[in-house]
Amino acid sequence: WNRYRDLRARPRAAIRLRLVEQLKPPSARKPHIFFFVIDSLRQDHLGAYAPRARGAAPALDALARDGAAFSALTPYGGTGLSQPAFWTGTLLPQSPLPAPFGEFNSLNRLLKHEGYRRLVAFDSVLESVIGREEGVERLNEKALGINRLCEALADLEPRLDPKRPNFAFIQAHDLHIAVLAGEGGPRKPGGVPGVDERYSGALARADACLGRFIGGLKKRGLYENSVIVVSSDLSHYHADDEAK
Repeated sequence: WNRYRDLRARPRAAIRLRLVEQLKPPSARKPHIFFFVIDSLRQDHLGAYAPRARGAAPALDALARDGAAFSALTPYGGTGLSQPAFWTGTLLPQSPLPAPFGEFNSLNRLLKHEGYRRLVAFDSVLESVIGREEGVERLNEKALGINRLCEALADLEPRLDPKRPNFAFIQAHDLHIAVLAGEGGPRKPGGVPGVDERYSGALARADACLGRFIGGLKKRGLYENSVIVVSSDLSHYHADDEAK
């Protein structure tokens, strides 16, 4: 028991991780930044990566056509390190995360420097990454750490301030196996053979909500001054899928 307790003890941060040591004055024009991480989103369900999957997530396919789609492999096998890596922009030493983690959080430091309004849908991992830092607004608080993309976006959209640069981060759990297994979820025939129809249904619902959110940005004239990043902390794709 003592050995297990020692392994689980939160290590203290011994050094400061400063990828940018001296920051320049904030730039005059800043885009709105929307960073959406859809847990367990599969590449073989997205037309940008697997042509036979076109139509399974039309909003994501349209976003890919309007921007850029690329693959990047995480060295981590779980959310506990891959999600914090989005905020540091570098490899992390270990898990549990060093505390206080703010010394490692390069993205949060840059956002504060540039005067961004920060809106975050928290889960248990993000509690360690950001915690109760002053100035961070919480999205979808009633979800108690299990974020559905539709609910989080519904909370985010009316809170956007077009006169200020907004940064929003949502870790969505719609496709997580524990969520699908525990709640059943909507079913949708089709998708990739061998994948539970609950997954296809949950993806279709999340994709539709993302499409409505993007449509709202366009109506308000915010889309052209926005950077929208959609990623996954765990992705599944096989190179021979397109040949099948």
